[in-house]
Formats: sequence, structure tokens, C-alpha cells
Amino acid sequence: MKPLHPCRTWARVAWRLGLAGLWALLLLAGAAWAQEPLVLGGPGIDSHDGAGHLAASPRGAAPATAAEALALYRSGGFERLPAHLGRGYDPQPVWIAFDLVQDTAMSDGEPAAVVVEVGPAYLDRITAYRSLPDGSLQALGEAGDQVDKHLRPLPALKPAFALRLTPGQPTTVLLRLQTASTQAAIVTLYHAPAFAAAQLTEGLVLGAILTISAVMMLLALGLWLIYRDAAHLLWLLYVGVTGLLWFLIDGLADRALALADRSWINHATLVFSIASMVVGTLFLRTLFELRALAPWLHHLLGVWAASVPVVMALSSFARSPLLMGLVLVSSVPIFALVAAAIVWLMLRRHRTALFFGPAFLLYLGATLNSVLATLGWAPLDNVSFYGWQLAGLCNLLSLQVAIFDLARRTQRQLQAERQSLLQDLAQRNEALEQGVQARTLSLETALRELRQAEADQRQLLAMASHEFRTPAAMIKASLDSLALVQHTAPPEVATRLHNIRAASQRLIRLANDLIASDRLREPTLPVQRADIDLRDALHEVARHYPAGTRLQWTALEQPLPVRADPALLNIALHNLIDNALRYHPEQAAEAVQVRLALAADAQPPQACIQIADRGAGIPDEAKDKVFDRFFVLTPASSGPAGGRLAGHSGLGLSIVKSIALAHGGTVAVSDNPPAGSVFELRLPLLVAAAPTPA
Repeated sequence: MKPLHPCRTWARVAWRLGLAGLWALLLLAGAAWAQEPLVLGGPGIDSHDGAGHLAASPRGAAPATAAEALALYRSGGFERLPAHLGRGYDPQPVWIAFDLVQDTAMSDGEPAAVVVEVGPAYLDRITAYRSLPDGSLQALGEAGDQVDKHLRPLPALKPAFALRLTPGQPTTVLLRLQTASTQAAIVTLYHAPAFAAAQLTEGLVLGAILTISAVMMLLALGLWLIYRDAAHLLWLLYVGVTGLLWFLIDGLADRALALADRSWINHATLVFSIASMVVGTLFLRTLFELRALAPWLHHLLGVWAASVPVVMALSSFARSPLLMGLVLVSSVPIFALVAAAIVWLMLRRHRTALFFGPAFLLYLGATLNSVLATLGWAPLDNVSFYGWQLAGLCNLLSLQVAIFDLARRTQRQLQAERQSLLQDLAQRNEALEQGVQARTLSLETALRELRQAEADQRQLLAMASHEFRTPAAMIKASLDSLALVQHTAPPEVATRLHNIRAASQRLIRLANDLIASDRLREPTLPVQRADIDLRDALHEVARHYPAGTRLQWTALEQPLPVRADPALLNIALHNLIDNALRYHPEQAAEAVQVRLALAADAQPPQACIQIADRGAGIPDEAKDKVFDRFFVLTPASSGPAGGRLAGHSGLGLSIVKSIALAHGGTVAVSDNPPAGSVFELRLPLLVAAAPTPA
């Protein structure tokens, strides 16, 4: 294990001692605040005939009027209370009575102003009376969180009533208590000046607690927004519902809010009480990792937390507080189990339990004492009622430190995971780069082999094409010589000579196509451009066709200058014209039309060479494919007239397209109604010398 730095060790000891001192300070302040300023029967109050002791009407037998309550009290029908009133959940009203008399020796014969305060602040309605010397009763007023504030006799956080004591004249004070929660009451006497100071002190303390809770809630919200995990969300909910619960039960909501309908205070107090227990239980089992310690306890707490809202809903539906009493009773063994689990974790030196378990045990003990006092199983006083709030504040502060510690550990874990992911990513990137390099080398090797194979193939094809063209030219020359005596040969010999001549021409044409195609596919072979007149190029092509060939030539009289490779242009024109002658019917009335014109619809200007035949035509779906390499049209895909179509060799028209694109031009095919096709080759004109269309 890595040794701790001395400064860090002293820092940890310092904040732990500071936290313990804060707990002790808050507990001492709470104990001093919880003491009653003027105890019944204390200084200034004569204690005789039971004076200074609280008594309550019998259970389930509350008198109907104040006169009946006074008569029952004086006849000994009230039950003497060991301390304050705490009878648990009971919706019936209850009367509280006690006697007061001013000590004449300490009052100098002057009447004394006394304030009777009845807590807790969440009591619904308290009606106060006092007896007069003539035996009659005087109403002191009505107070409680279900009573309008302007109808209360004194402005205070808890119900309070003022009366004046005459020296030597005893009086009996009657309090009718009506509440929807528990029959619990803490009666406190104040001299008038001390009451104002106590209200100020109590308001400051409660306000400070609420402010601290609000700050912690904001911190919890920030942590949850950062980490978005269950622990921080439960902490946020726990701090929020606990702070709102204190805001309600301590009377701050009643004093701070202008409420027309006050019945919701009781419902809200009940809801937040249950929510505080439920969320606190869920947060506890998450923070102290009870799943690892005792899975059964983890599940038990979850089941109990889930059942409490169900019981609350049933209680509200049945309008019976007994079910809520059962919830409190069931919480007692739950608190005991949780305390035992935390002690066990501390014995096992669990980090969170060692640092923050003591404050939580203190809070559990104070809460258990408050629950027992509320149920009437333990004496109820200011310490038992408000002690759990002070212990709860200490616990919240301790848990806030625990949450910060959890956030710090989570941050370290995230940093470690991030570092691990970065290392893994770097390793994967390195492996990927090595793989890419190896694959690149493999592809480069394959590409070189492919290029070499393609070069060998082209070389072989070029040699074969040249070898084919040489004997084919010799055969054609010999056949041309025999044409002089062909008329004297027998018919079958003349037919064979004609077939041989056609085959030799086809062989020469195929060899020329292969050579031209190989030249155009060579990327390093530039096009040998020159400024030429298309009319001259067309005349040069026409010289290669005998006079009897069925061709009709049409050209503009004005020059059509272009920048082109004469040899490639010659090949393109020959291919287009030969393609048209090959499929032009011999019985057609007109010849193949070769027209040279200016494309009027093109910008910049273009020259247009059209070759039109009366063959079978090309279907629309094949017009874009006839210029592809090795595309062949079958008789089944022919036009309406049937027969073979242009493009059967699969190279001639693709060569034309390549030559057109190499010169910045286009080639297309369209119909020649009523039958046939029109091939159109367009080439850009020299702009400086572009002629004007006629």
C-alpha cells in the first residue's frame, strides 16, 4: 500500500476532529434550546395541591365542554401525566389541565404576564381556557395550523396563549387538543419578555437548519447532474424531503405561506414523513453497501420501503390513522436491524461505516426515541421531539461529507477507467495502423501484379492485332487483284471470293478496333491534337469508300475548325460509318446519310457529325448501353424490323465514345423515323474561329 503523505494524514485527522466538534456543538446548542425556560412549579410559581403537574382527560372519554372538563379535573377524574402528553395515534379530542399560582414573595404584589406555549407546531387546533376566582371560565383563544393566523391570540411558530396571574390567586388552565396525527403535546410556560427572545432564538435556529438543508440540496442536485447515478439521486431526494418535512412540522410553512386552505398541511406533513423514511432507507442500503454484507437485509429494507407508501394510501382511503401507527411500530425493528448492520460494518472496518456510521447511529437513536415518545411508549419532551432534528442535521452534514467522498472515489474510478480506455484505444490504434500498413503493402503488391498482367495482356493483344492485320491486308490486296477477273469465274467461285473479301475486311476492322482500344486505354498515351477542319477530315474518310458505296455526304460550306487527333478522329468516323453500312438494308430506297453541321443548341459552339441509317434501330433501354465495351445486342432485343443491330462486336462504338470524351465531345444515338438509327458525334469548335450558323 502506498504510504500517506504526512500533510494529508494531518488534514484527514483535522476534518474528522472538526466534524466531531460540530456534532458536539450542535447537540449542546440543541440541549440548551430544548430546556424549558419556565418549568411548571418552578421559580415564580407556587407548587401546592398538584400545581405544576399536567393532567389529561381519560382515554376515549373527553368532556364535551370546558365546564365539564373543569368539573371532571377538580373531581380527580383526569389522569396525571408523567411528563407531557404522548398517547400515540388517536383522532379523539383530549383535554389537558394544570394549576398555576403566582408566588407573592417573588412578584412584589404585581400581576405577572405569562405565556402558555403548546407544541409541536403541527397541532391542528387548540382551544385554551382559564378559571376565574368566581368559578367561571375565560376563553384565552384558539390556535393551531388549521386556524387562520389573524384569529390566533399570539403570533408564534407554535400555538401560544397569554394570561396574567394575580399573586396568591390560583387558576386552572384548560387546553382542548384536537389533531389528525398524534395525541402529543409539550406545554411550556414563559414570562412575557422571555417568550419574545425564545421566539427569535427558535426562528434563527430553525432558519439556519433550513438554510443548511437548502444548500445541501443544491449540492446534491449538482452532484446528481454530474454523475447521474442512483446514490446521488437518492441523496438529493433524501435531503429535499427531509428539509421540507422540517419546514412543515416546525411551523415555518404555516408562518411563511399565506394559505387560504390549510387542510393540505396535514396531508403534506404525512406524505413527507413517509417519504423521508422510505428514501432514507433506500439511500442507507445504497451508501453502506448492505447488499454485500447481508443480501436478505438489503431485500428486507427494499420490501419495507415499498410497502410503506401502500399502507399510507390505504390509510388515506380508509381515513384511519391506525395504519400509520402500524408503520411507525414496524419501523422500530427496522431501525434496530439497520443499527446492528452499521455496527457490524464498523467492526469489519468498512470505510464508510467507520467515518460516517457514528453520526447515523446517533440519528437512528434520536429518531427511535422520538417515535417511541410519539407512540406514548416513552416520555415526550423538547429533547425527544426536537433532538431527532438536531441529530438529523448532524447526520445530514456527515452524510454530505460521505457523498463528497463517494464523488471523489467515483471520480478516481472514472479517471482510472478513462486511462484504461485510452491505453486500450492506443493499443488498438497501433494494431490497426500495423494492419493497415500490411494490407496496403499487400494491395500495392497485388496492384503491381495486376498492372503487369494487364500490360502483358495489352502487349499480347497488340502483337496479335498487328499480326492479324498484316496477313488480312495481304489477302485483301490479292482479292482486289482477282476482282479484275472475277466476272469470268464461275458463280460459286465469285461468291466465295466475295465472302473471303468480306471476312478479310471484318478481320482488318477488328484488328484496327483492338489497336485503337488499346491506345485509348493507355493512360500515359497523350492525344496528339492538331488544328484541323472537320470538312477536310470528312473528305479524307470519304476517299476510303468506293464510288459505289451507298453513302450520301452533306457538309457546310464554311470551315468547322476543331482541335483533335486526326488518327483517332479518323477511327471514330470509320467506325460510325461502317456500323451504319453494316446494318443499312440493301433494298432501302435511300443511302446512309453523313451530315456535317453546326449544333445550333450548344453553348459553347460545337460541330455535329450525324450518320443516319435505315436499319433495325436500337431499343430505348439499350441506347445508353451500346457504347459500353463488349456490349452485344441479340436478335431478341432488336427493333421492330428485326435483324442484327449495331454494336455486335462490342468494341467499335465504345472506341467512338472514348475518342469523343478524349476530345471533350459527346456521342449519342437516337431514332431515325420511320426506321433506323442516327448516331451523332459532337466536338467543341475553336471559339476564336467558330462560324456563325446559317
